[in-house]
Amino acid sequence: MERKRNGLSSKYLCCLPCNLRSTKVGIREFSGLIANSSQLKPARCFTLKEIKQATNNFNQRTILDSPDNAEFTVYKGTLSSGEIVRVRRSSTMGINMKSKMEKELELLSCLYHRNVVCLVGVCFSKDDHLLVYEHLPNGTLSDHLHDKTKLPLPLEVRLDIAICIAKGLAHLHGHISPPIIHRNVKSSSILLGNKFVAKLSEFGLWKQMDDEVLEGTRSTEGYMPPEYYKARKYTNLSDVYGLGVVLLELLTGEKACDLERHAHNEEALLVRRIWSALRRGGWEALQSKLDPFIRQSYRIRSNS
Repeated sequence: MERKRNGLSSKYLCCLPCNLRSTKVGIREFSGLIANSSQLKPARCFTLKEIKQATNNFNQRTILDSPDNAEFTVYKGTLSSGEIVRVRRSSTMGINMKSKMEKELELLSCLYHRNVVCLVGVCFSKDDHLLVYEHLPNGTLSDHLHDKTKLPLPLEVRLDIAICIAKGLAHLHGHISPPIIHRNVKSSSILLGNKFVAKLSEFGLWKQMDDEVLEGTRSTEGYMPPEYYKARKYTNLSDVYGLGVVLLELLTGEKACDLERHAHNEEALLVRRIWSALRRGGWEALQSKLDPFIRQSYRIRSNS
């Protein structure tokens, strides 16, 4: 028989941050989420000692990447069970950061889809706020498209990745109530697992950023729809726009925003370069923009 604490089933208690389990306020904050979720899977609650052991005391060599939001650093960790995970550590402390991460915990605890990264567990201590995710061995899509030391992805793999991300977004937009807007769709937030199965990651980071900070984030430029700057509103269609930019990256192998081009007085944004080529030369001009690897591997006929 399940034990209940303050009306909350014990099987859900491990979804709560450690320092909220014994407080009525914390349980009430999460009870609404639990009541509305039929797919809630308990996340593991780690101690800070366990996380330090997993990351070799947050050794610099275990850093995987730093997401666009400078408030976080991502580490690769190995749990005592041998499981490899991604540990996202907050660089700033305080009530506001705690609130942000609790909101993301609420969100991720309810999401279960083949193309959405899985939350493994949490660790909230006095001085550290940590979220632990599954680790995908093939890194980010951005790495494979823009790191010239990696082998180029075959067209079939690129198309499969596009389908995976489209399915993940469709789940967020159409199968979650209320719908969820990812707000951070780009090649660096797409992780690749075994056989290059793609998953959306970095949930909640974009919406946690102030508009003025967002506009100044170089790595986000190129993925945001023009209407955002006019209406100051981000919708599910904005996610679709971001997916469209990722599709262009997949087909061209070029960056969404290339600052090196800007330094040479060339157009930095991929969308504008493609649009300009289309207007200037139609399909033939677009064909010339394809990733050289694709052009060499596949013969594409013009319809003009």
